Amino acid sequence: MKFKIIRTLDLSLKKARNDYLPPLGMPSLYAHIKDLNFDITQTDLNTGRIQKQIKDTTRTDILKICSNKDSLSHYLKGYSNNLYSNFTQNYLNIANETLEQVDVLMISIPAGDYCSILLAVLIARYFKNKSKKKVVVFGGLLGEDMESILKDFDIYSKLGIVDYYMLCADLESSLKLVRKINGEPVAFNEIHGLIYRENNRCIQIKYRREAMLARTDFTGIPLQDYAWDDAQFFHRIMPDKFPDEKLVMLPFRMILGCPYRCAFCFSSLGNQGVSYLDPIEAVSRLRVLSENHQTKYFFFLHDMINISEKFINDFCDEIIRTNLKIFWTDCASVRNFRSPEIFVKLKKAGCCRLLFGMETASRRLLKFVNKRIIPQQIQQVIKWSHAAGIWTGLMLIAGFPYETNKDIQETIHFIQKNAKYIDTVTLSPFHLVPNSLMFAHPEQYGITNVRRFEKQSIKSNDKTFSLMDWAFDEINGLSWEKKLHQIKRSYQVLRKVIAAVGLIPESQVIEAMSVLFYLYTHINDKNMIKKFYSIYCNRRMNTVDACAYRSAKSSNLSNYR
Repeated sequence: MKFKIIRTLDLSLKKARNDYLPPLGMPSLYAHIKDLNFDITQTDLNTGRIQKQIKDTTRTDILKICSNKDSLSHYLKGYSNNLYSNFTQNYLNIANETLEQVDVLMISIPAGDYCSILLAVLIARYFKNKSKKKVVVFGGLLGEDMESILKDFDIYSKLGIVDYYMLCADLESSLKLVRKINGEPVAFNEIHGLIYRENNRCIQIKYRREAMLARTDFTGIPLQDYAWDDAQFFHRIMPDKFPDEKLVMLPFRMILGCPYRCAFCFSSLGNQGVSYLDPIEAVSRLRVLSENHQTKYFFFLHDMINISEKFINDFCDEIIRTNLKIFWTDCASVRNFRSPEIFVKLKKAGCCRLLFGMETASRRLLKFVNKRIIPQQIQQVIKWSHAAGIWTGLMLIAGFPYETNKDIQETIHFIQKNAKYIDTVTLSPFHLVPNSLMFAHPEQYGITNVRRFEKQSIKSNDKTFSLMDWAFDEINGLSWEKKLHQIKRSYQVLRKVIAAVGLIPESQVIEAMSVLFYLYTHINDKNMIKKFYSIYCNRRMNTVDACAYRSAKSSNLSNYR
């Protein structure tokens, strides 16, 4: 039996974008299915190259060919129609993909909008038309909420287009489904996160938290399509210092969960156990990925890397002991850092950037959201990080429930006072997150009447507001209409302050990290890295700072040649 995993095109955004980080889930599933000795391949049909080549026309074509509801309905029921089959075949041809001799097609849907889902459905129908014996499994986003997911699955499974849907499935359950499809005696109720059809009705098995720290294998993923290839910008400035080269970074995970329960965070509800790899195993996996895929750059995907003082020390010690030459970035908490020496060790172990979750400098709000830190801790830790030469970032949230002007001013004062220790800021408007304590127990946090609302009401060009799915009222404060206005005002005020002190918001985090990796590879002085990074970001924002450019050009760089 031959399996194939594909990730389809994300058509939810208006413009194509460069994705500089490959997916993590698909290569993890691929690696472990391969371990079961199945014949399996994987392909990513959502790379920046493919997006640029066909995204706009694909969205237009889908809307055009699907405007005839009767014709579309007949095709989805299994009747032949060259218009739809030719469209699907053309898309697969552009992506250099063939589904020949595939028995089980596993489709990851990257966005829950109509066009993205319909593209996946057309591919599934095209595949099923080859043989009714073929099996289709959907994963990813088959809708924007559970109600729409169940409704869509009911429709498409009834039409024979999809057989199974894995919702937030843990890896172990996904592997059980593979074995079930292969004819092994696996009960459906053992496959957590599964939605399937039985006796003409949809059945959903409750999903559970991922507990398996999977290995990854990127074989078959076109990593060259993810390469950051803008090094010529720096090469033109200093050709003897900056080579014109491409940079590929890989996602990596060695920790699951978070030991803390910040009320606004999606990790705050339910079982708060933390799973992690032994540092020796983690470093071994990093070495294999580095050697197999010829890269030394890694984007760690953790809530926080310093889950304990012992873990972070052991991990860095193992990298240094084995002389593994890599560069990496991660999120961190200001907890579990007790001295400046650990940051020196982190830098030696390849850490280029740490992003600290401060959220706010208001002691009242930090206590309110159960952050369990104080501004003085944050100030001390970012000083140590900066002094060690690590790129130091802060995450801020604007518009917490019951946020006052005094709270905002405390955050402004902190930024202004500590700007010289901060390199970038990631600013987000507050939004309720499912699976958080605030969402599950809103009254405990003084909010009520939680409901969905139309995103169009936000009227903001800033894509960070697209995460806001839920409206609410403050029980003893603002109605949602006034609260939304307050969130936007707080966000705008903090953005202006961040810009005023010379900090560049990390709006394009993945590309920003590619640039930093490149600069840290070729320069060993953080001040110079910051100058060149600023020049690059100003160019990207079409506001080239000529003074900064001339300053960097005329600086004494003899120590770095």
